[in-house]
Amino acid sequence: MSDSWGQPIAVFSTWFVCTVLASWTAALAYRALHRRLALLTPENRNALQVLIALMPVVLAGVATLWVFQPVLAFALLPEHCHGSVCSPHEPLVAIDSLGGIALTGLGALALGCCLALFVANLMRGRRQQQLLDYLSRSEEGYRIVESSSLQAWCLGLWSPQVYLSSDAVKLLSPSELRVVLAHEYCHVLRRDNLRRLLLSVATLLWPPGSRRQLQRGFALSTEQVCDKGASVAVGDSGLVSATIGRVASVQSPQVVARQQALHLGAVYQRALKVWVLVALLWAVQFIALLVAAHLLLEGLLPVESV
Repeated sequence: MSDSWGQPIAVFSTWFVCTVLASWTAALAYRALHRRLALLTPENRNALQVLIALMPVVLAGVATLWVFQPVLAFALLPEHCHGSVCSPHEPLVAIDSLGGIALTGLGALALGCCLALFVANLMRGRRQQQLLDYLSRSEEGYRIVESSSLQAWCLGLWSPQVYLSSDAVKLLSPSELRVVLAHEYCHVLRRDNLRRLLLSVATLLWPPGSRRQLQRGFALSTEQVCDKGASVAVGDSGLVSATIGRVASVQSPQVVARQQALHLGAVYQRALKVWVLVALLWAVQFIALLVAAHLLLEGLLPVESV
């Protein structure tokens, strides 16, 4: 394999190793912190869920750039030599070996899946929004879709739009309608659809069970944050709770959790300890990735001589 291709492939392989290791570590960390997160306010829980989800992607990229800066990387790497060469160096790997080809292929497949998932969601969302825009009529600040069910939702990534079913407009009282609109406008301002998509793509290499757990937790905390936003907007948490119950088709555990969150207030525990734990996790993960990326690559794809 030519030298011109060797360096980019080495970088790409390092990124893939880092991403896989960081994804599984982040998944284990989320499972370990899950009970602690449940005791925090929805705002803190939601922000920490995003930080944990994005940690593998961010740290894998930073660690990959760092490990190819030998002087910087060797300050954190254990001393090791290749023959008589013990000075700082980039990972010395045989990318054109069978292991290198397999590793690069798996990395390319993972990256392709991530990009395909992102693009597919973008296209599907755009088609859905175009169809709904065609089938709906515009009101001041939202659009109405003919439907016999009580529904309200926010659709779109870059320019989100609020949609209400025609029965929601007819059957909800003016005060309940204000609650629903305040909740959906909160999703618009926070760009929650885009955040949900980024979280889904960033956790693609997580174990499936942990990924589903995080996605469910993020969906719940997102709804709770916007419930509180609606409560502040209308000045009546009881009205918001009642509206949630009326709009929901069934009294599911998620609906109950949303209603309870409006009344817990001081019951939530302080988030400082969990924020510190997540910050330490980022720091330890970064150092571990530097060591693993360099030494593991050299172990898996050793060069014959230096």
